[in-house]
Amino acid sequence: MRFYPERVIAPPVKPSEALAWMVIARHSKPRWLKNADLNTGHAVHDFDIMRGPTPMAAVEVTEDRDEAAAGWHAKRIEYLDVTPCRLGWEISINRYPDRPRSWAKKVLAPFLLGLEEAHAAGVTIYPDSPFQTTIPAGISDLGFVAALPDPPGSPPLVPGTVRLRVGWVGSSHPNKLADWVEGFVASGRCEGERRKLARSGRNERHLAVVVPFMPASSLEVHGCLMTVANYGPPARHPVLPTEITHLWLISDYPNTPSLRYTSHGWTVLAPVQPVS
Repeated sequence: MRFYPERVIAPPVKPSEALAWMVIARHSKPRWLKNADLNTGHAVHDFDIMRGPTPMAAVEVTEDRDEAAAGWHAKRIEYLDVTPCRLGWEISINRYPDRPRSWAKKVLAPFLLGLEEAHAAGVTIYPDSPFQTTIPAGISDLGFVAALPDPPGSPPLVPGTVRLRVGWVGSSHPNKLADWVEGFVASGRCEGERRKLARSGRNERHLAVVVPFMPASSLEVHGCLMTVANYGPPARHPVLPTEITHLWLISDYPNTPSLRYTSHGWTVLAPVQPVS
């Protein structure tokens, strides 16, 4: 095989890009990878898949990590103000709100104040809920589970304060990934990624999505990836935007499979050791 000097180029430094590089390189042989985004200030895809000296495919890497737990804690908003509520509350939901402080003031506080005025001992989605009421869309859309005042066994809460608990809701299954993929890649969240791939001019345009243990969209996304080992890949083929011809869902969690999707269907990829 002819040797090309570019092959000695090191993979990207950014952890998500290095992880994607490792996974894609493993499954792209005899092709090889070459950096494309050299930090020149231009909007360029991250790297190319090469066949010899010729670039065959553009790869753009993103991660579903924008409002992950690390970012949430970094913003110092573990607790939210719900004045004029008189009690401290614990709210269990499936996803973080986009604008937590505004959401707490405009949506959550009026709802909790109504529960206090009704002397409700909390409300849940379960049949034995201590109080039956309609959950506002701005709360139910986040995967509402329960709202409990001063929950026992927890550290005392300051009156007028909410502590959010974020976790899985319902059961997980790989089939849910197809629906999530369609919404995620076509959303405004991936507008920049789609634009870079379109500008590449490549016939193959790969979007690699790193899904962490605490993703932004929903913890259930990671949960669905974990079930792939038992149930196999999704049964349905998602519809991708025209800018994207190939999709990778790459897990950075040990023993969790990754997935590759093309027009031919899904391929399950063996778990990899995450990049430190």
